[in-house]
Amino acid sequence: MVTSSQARAFANPETLARLGPSSLDELLRPYRPDIERIGLLTSGRVDTHTLERALCMAEHGLPTALVNELCVIEELGVSDNLDRLRDEVVRHGLDVTEHASCADLVVMLVRHAPDAVARLVAEQVSVARRCFQSYFALGEESPPAPTFDQSVIRALSQSLNEALIERCAGLGVQVYPVASTGGFRLMVRHGDALRREAVVDETSYDTERIAFHPQRYDVLIYTPGERELLVNVRRQRTVQTYLQHIGHHLFGNPHLFAGEGLPLRYTLGPLRVDGEASLATSDVPGLDHVALTKLVWVSNSHTGMRSTFHANNVLLGLEADGLAISSHARLSAATFRVRYRGGRESSVSITTPNKAVFGRESDIEVVQRWLRLRGFIRTRKEAIGGLTPPLLAVP
Repeated sequence: MVTSSQARAFANPETLARLGPSSLDELLRPYRPDIERIGLLTSGRVDTHTLERALCMAEHGLPTALVNELCVIEELGVSDNLDRLRDEVVRHGLDVTEHASCADLVVMLVRHAPDAVARLVAEQVSVARRCFQSYFALGEESPPAPTFDQSVIRALSQSLNEALIERCAGLGVQVYPVASTGGFRLMVRHGDALRREAVVDETSYDTERIAFHPQRYDVLIYTPGERELLVNVRRQRTVQTYLQHIGHHLFGNPHLFAGEGLPLRYTLGPLRVDGEASLATSDVPGLDHVALTKLVWVSNSHTGMRSTFHANNVLLGLEADGLAISSHARLSAATFRVRYRGGRESSVSITTPNKAVFGRESDIEVVQRWLRLRGFIRTRKEAIGGLTPPLLAVP
């Protein structure tokens, strides 16, 4: 058993809800002493609600290996992988019930066939689960560091809850803050928009209809150096709600992040100017290799004509076909296959002007360091140069 206290990695708490009770017990069994030590047992059973809350915290004390396993379950335990997972379970002679979910199957393989899990992850090079949009605090002066006393968090949770209900975008908001030096990370739990589905009863096989609000977690990360707020949400229409309420409750200014237009945070110009040199990783600890696997450009901004190229290495593919990136093309999106030290691979996608998609939230720091060194990230001054504050009085 590998243990490491005070892990700073984050895993999506939603993953726990996808596991059956026996699968959760099997997953947590090697880490039971650690779980007992940090008080997550109630009457000898794991308190899943407390475990969910712990996963929202930076200093949760959970073993790093457990957090990594939860990330793997999130990546592989999706319905598109059902057949592959069942085939692997059967191939390894493991017993599987008809009620096993995809996440349950991943747990079986994690515990009994870890080599198969490593191969499935490598084959999948999974579509990134964390899409972050960049926004900036406007103005010349840095806003004061926010306070996170209980009254502020309650007020923020309540106002977000009212706003989501008003927009029919969810309810039941609970904000979990993690403060750092001048910055913070917010995990926002809420019920998503109402969903109605027909289900089949396991006993009678009758059709029943249920209405429910799926539990979701949104993530917001503020870094004080460039006064940047990274926003990860399920529903695009809630972005402005978060910007307004975080500005109001944490900084005393509801218009702090509300510029007219989008910040020009990312550029794909280095691909055209530097070619293969723009993919170099030798000066970035933690990275082994980066390849460009997808590139989209707009040839004529008036007609919106797009050209999309897919390959294991797009730049080499263009060269082999006698093609080049047009000097007049607007590069709008790119996907990179990133190999980290240790062999793990993941996709990173950039969509101009302000969207980046990461395989895991824990990848953000090292990937952004690479993007910044290669010139794909603009400075704060460049990013907000075309933005203007809204013409509203600031209370």
